[in-house]
Amino acid sequence: MTSLRSSDEMTSVSPEALSEEEPSTGSAPVASRKRRWPLLLVLAAGLASVPLFDRVIPRDRAVSLRFAAPETVVGVELRWFDSAKDVLSSSRWSFESGAPRRLATHVQTRAGEVRAAVTVERRDGSAEHIELPVRFQGAEEAVLSVP
Repeated sequence: MTSLRSSDEMTSVSPEALSEEEPSTGSAPVASRKRRWPLLLVLAAGLASVPLFDRVIPRDRAVSLRFAAPETVVGVELRWFDSAKDVLSSSRWSFESGAPRRLATHVQTRAGEVRAAVTVERRDGSAEHIELPVRFQGAEEAVLSVP
């Protein structure tokens, strides 16, 4: 038996009572850190896989058509094709007094390379058709220059 002296009183404490005390707070953070590791690993794996999802899951991609002579443009058709030559989407615009210098639109596709087919109808009745490869990576905007 161990004796502890507090003020003027003598108190007796058995060795068993000393061993039954709650663990010190120094071990709690270690246990807490051990429980956090699996969560941190899952979070890190999720963040590391984000670029992979960009190649698998289609999402909206910003596109701008820039015209060299917009005042002569009365119609534009924009078609998107994947690598298998399947049509992803198609859009058409008509203008009475010419096109804007920059036409903003979007396409829903995966990251990687697609083909854009642009048909421009002019005020004089002529039409131009151009096809361009476009590579989408991340969130940057694709800019297509149209003569």
